[in-house]
Amino acid sequence: MTDLTVGPDYNSDHETLADAAGRPITADYLEQLSGEADAGYDLTHARQLDPDELAAMRTRGRPTPNTPAGQSRAVSVRMNSELLHELRVAAAARHIPISTLIREATAQWLHRHAS
Repeated sequence: MTDLTVGPDYNSDHETLADAAGRPITADYLEQLSGEADAGYDLTHARQLDPDELAAMRTRGRPTPNTPAGQSRAVSVRMNSELLHELRVAAAARHIPISTLIREATAQWLHRHAS
C-alpha cells in the first residue's frame, strides 16, 4: 500500500481523520476497504432504485447562488484562523453566509481596483 497523502495543514499528532460513521481512518482500515473493493461486491440483494428516486438524487445539493453572470463555481481559499474567525463574526453580524460575504467583498474590491 502507498502512503496516504493528506493536505499540508493536517497534523497527524493532533488530528484523526474519520469516516462518515466516525470510525478512525487508519492504514489498516484503508487496506481493509481496498481488499473489499478488489474482491468485488455482491449486488444480488441490493435495492433497486426506481426512476423517480434517481431523478430526485440528481437534483440534490446546494442551490447555485443567483449571480448576474449566471451559474457560479465553487472556489477553495486558504486563510489563517484569525482571518477566518473575523470573517465568521462579520458574516454572523450581517446574518449572511460566509460565502455571500466573500462574494460581496471580492466584487467590491474588484470594482474599486479595476483598471
